[in-house]
Amino acid sequence: MRSQVTSHKSQVKADKPDSKARGLTFIELVIVTSMLAVVGLALYATFSAGLRILKKTQAPIAEEDMAVFLDKFAVDVRNSHAVKPLLFHGTKETVEFPTLVAGREGGNRTIGKVIYLHENDLLKRQELDYSAAYTKRPERIKTISCPAKSAAFSYYLFDDEKKEYMWSDAYSGPALPRAVRLEFECDDGAETRTITKTVSVPVLE
Repeated sequence: MRSQVTSHKSQVKADKPDSKARGLTFIELVIVTSMLAVVGLALYATFSAGLRILKKTQAPIAEEDMAVFLDKFAVDVRNSHAVKPLLFHGTKETVEFPTLVAGREGGNRTIGKVIYLHENDLLKRQELDYSAAYTKRPERIKTISCPAKSAAFSYYLFDDEKKEYMWSDAYSGPALPRAVRLEFECDDGAETRTITKTVSVPVLE
């Protein structure tokens, strides 16, 4: 009889699950999930702060690059020439005209052609010397660092029918317009600004 009771106790002990082999309880699962959420929030806050600091440090650089680009645009327009067969051709989306460009291998400035256009949310400047202007082989490309969501060129010229000067969205011809205007939207991440640059073309008497 005693041997049967001992055998029964041994069977019960063998059937009892081992506490070391059991899985996570619901409470433990909630605690682990909460800890992971806290760590994730901390990482997200650190990453967001890093992005804000990066944008602030890059803002002055973008402003400087934009100023240099617009200054180059003004110099190109003021140095524009009526040189055949390189004619002035401008639309709302792009403008190209003969002007002074850097010579090959950093030599003296020479007559060439520049092209300004809006492409892939960027304002671009393409420079070609006199020979490359025929083959359309790009020599140098300068892109504005500040993204331009939209851009438009316009031209101040004399209307023979209305007998007055007015702004037009397109012009093409051997003569030069009296002025060229560039207007674009610049998004620096914090706000969207509309920037306008109007450059007069010197008139040779």
